[in-house]
Amino acid sequence: MTSQKRRSEGQPRMPSRRALCAASLVAAVFVPGSALAQLSLPTAADTTVPTQALPTEGTMRQGTAPSNALDTARAAGGRLIDASSLQTRLQELAGNLRGSGPHAVSSRQGEKVIGMIRMLPKADPETRDALMRRLQELAKDSVPEALTFIGFAAEEGAFGVPKQPEKAAMLYRAAAQSGYQTAQYDLALMNAYGRTMPRNLRESESLLAHALAAGPEGSNRVCGMASFVAYRLGDRAGMRNFSDGCNGPLSALAVAAIETSPADDALIGRLKNSIATGVDDGYYALEAVTRLKTRDDTEFSFCLWSLVNRYRAQPGSPLIASDAATCVEAVSVPGSKVASLEPVARQQAAFGLARTVGMEIQQLAAARKATSFHFGMSVPFLPFTQDDVDLFAPAIGLSSQR
Repeated sequence: MTSQKRRSEGQPRMPSRRALCAASLVAAVFVPGSALAQLSLPTAADTTVPTQALPTEGTMRQGTAPSNALDTARAAGGRLIDASSLQTRLQELAGNLRGSGPHAVSSRQGEKVIGMIRMLPKADPETRDALMRRLQELAKDSVPEALTFIGFAAEEGAFGVPKQPEKAAMLYRAAAQSGYQTAQYDLALMNAYGRTMPRNLRESESLLAHALAAGPEGSNRVCGMASFVAYRLGDRAGMRNFSDGCNGPLSALAVAAIETSPADDALIGRLKNSIATGVDDGYYALEAVTRLKTRDDTEFSFCLWSLVNRYRAQPGSPLIASDAATCVEAVSVPGSKVASLEPVARQQAAFGLARTVGMEIQQLAAARKATSFHFGMSVPFLPFTQDDVDLFAPAIGLSSQR
């Protein structure tokens, strides 16, 4: 964000054209006291690209670490705290939010703004309205962190802001122009999921590449989603690039798509975690990466995951037992390590597989149901960790079920 210099001491600064535009957008979406809207995101099937194999999920400018959220609120909004009772409530909230930074920011006020944002979910109505008024003022001044948050609130219909996704997209776009990582990420999601605009995975990938260039962030959302979008596009170079060093579960899908050697336990675990996020591709990926080691895999991992994929909607099917026995015999090709097993050992393996299939299906379903860390949701700031998800979930109507 480019700051405007005053021509002389005491003269008010003239707002830039971008500031005037931002002010009009914010004014259009901010209406205190409106009802909260339930969060609803597209399912994995909604993002399928026909004929494409479906796989994911610079130096970051860091503001000075806030001493606590109360100092943040005081510095960013001196006009905010007028009544002693309000000051007391802010102080209580601030005490619960110490040590929340640093975050990905692109303005000198960034950490202060994010400190105020993090106070909102636990604030009483009066405090929340006061904080929102200050955030609105900062957004009108084109502060990218505030612009993005007001956009997030407009997309979700939260914190007294009416649900207006189209306005949210405009606010994200305005903040993204300053190079703000969070705004680029949220705008990329809108393009990827076709929210308020035609789905455009190429544009999403470009935005995510710019966001990733801004620097790493601790929740692995940017690198994970960049890997995922590259996977959807079948962009092998992008998959390799974005997934390198990324520990997010969605990036495992990109790794699996370009994997040429047998999968290790770590990759299998990450693919299982990708299923828990709500993306079904992990079922197919588990089958694909374990197929590479069938000759020497006496644990019959390929049989396990191919049956899990086949029967994930019917974990109690009586056909699982016979299909497990068939698979064990099919992979026991002459010359393989598994073929050297005694027939009784292969029968026991098939019996154990049949029991394990149902257990894995149920465990994966339970993990998905319990997961609230959704990569397809826009975020008010980055990194947006599990602690932040838990903090904001009640305020934005976030459910663990999708």
